[in-house]
Amino acid sequence: MTLTAILVFALATLLAGWLLPSRWRVWFLLAASILAAYWLQPSTPIRNLDYWFPTASIALTVITWAVTRTPLEAAGRRSWAAMALAATYDAAELARLNVRGIEPNAKEAQRWYELARQLGAGEAEQRLRRLGAN
Repeated sequence: MTLTAILVFALATLLAGWLLPSRWRVWFLLAASILAAYWLQPSTPIRNLDYWFPTASIALTVITWAVTRTPLEAAGRRSWAAMALAATYDAAELARLNVRGIEPNAKEAQRWYELARQLGAGEAEQRLRRLGAN
């Protein structure tokens, strides 16, 4: 690795930290890491290994992440989906978004908001209170 490569990575990381919204930083760092894994591999006499070493490293990283993440982290990523689905049944949300042609269903909205609350969505509690279903 040369000093130039180190400076390029440092600059790209600083720019990503300053310019990208927090939800995009993780994806940027993933893409940059994958590109770096292939770019920084030294040339080997066995040409086939140029591809398999970084590929195995990335696969090992993804497997380790999948095994070590907690169920709570995985559920937190699904809570927004339950909130969005509940909003499609919530009369107040449909009115706020000026949606026409969809019949509200308070019972279904309550069911999905309760699931979102179980998955860790903080706003679900407030919407359940508004529905009068607490």
